[in-house]
Amino acid sequence: MESFKSHFRNEYGERWFFEYNYEANRAFVTGDDIGDEIYPVIEGRAPYLILNEDESVWLKSSWEKATAGLNKIGLYLDLDTEFVAGKKYCYLTNDICPICLEEREYFEVHHCVPKVDGGSDDYRNLLNICGSCHALIAGGCVKERLPRFLAAYYHQLMYFGIDFFLIIKRQPGGFFERSPAVEEMLESYLQADQEHQHKCDEIIRNEARLLY
Repeated sequence: MESFKSHFRNEYGERWFFEYNYEANRAFVTGDDIGDEIYPVIEGRAPYLILNEDESVWLKSSWEKATAGLNKIGLYLDLDTEFVAGKKYCYLTNDICPICLEEREYFEVHHCVPKVDGGSDDYRNLLNICGSCHALIAGGCVKERLPRFLAAYYHQLMYFGIDFFLIIKRQPGGFFERSPAVEEMLESYLQADQEHQHKCDEIIRNEARLLY
C-alpha cells in the first residue's frame, strides 16, 4: 500500500481529503473550499489550516488510522538515513527532527549532555532538534522532558559509541560523578587492547540503538 486516503463531508456539504504517503512519509489535507492548496498534516493536525471541531476530529482519526501500523523509530533505524556529522552540529536532512521523527520547519541546537555536566560544543554532543522538542526538554514536565532528553543522548551514543563519552571526559563537569558506572566502564576501556576496545564500542552502540 503506497498511501492511506480518507475523505469527509462537513455540515455544509464541503469535502475534505486526507492522504498519508508512506513512501515519502508525509501527510497532507486539501478540500473544496481551499481550491488547489495543500496543507501538511503533522501528528494529526494541520497547523496552518483552520478547521471546525468535526473536521479536526476527522483529521485526527484519519491520521491515527494511517499511522497505526507504523513504528517510526523502526523505520528510521532501518533506512539509510542521511545523518550529517562532522559539522558544527549533527542533523538529519529533509527537515526531520531526530527526536519526534517528524518534518519540521524550526530547529534549535541541543546539547545532549548539558554544558554544566561537561557537555562540550563538539559536534558529537550537539544535535539539531525541532523547537517543540527542545522547548519540552528545557521546560516540560518530567513525563515530556525525560524521554526526549534520553532519545537525544542515545541517538548520539548510537552513532559515536565510546567516543561520545571520551569527548565528555575532556570537559569539567558532573556527568561522571552522577554516572560512576559509565566512568568505571570508560577506565576499563582505556586499559583494554584494541580488539576489546572495538567489542566494547560495538556493544555500547547496539545498546544505545535498543534504548533509543
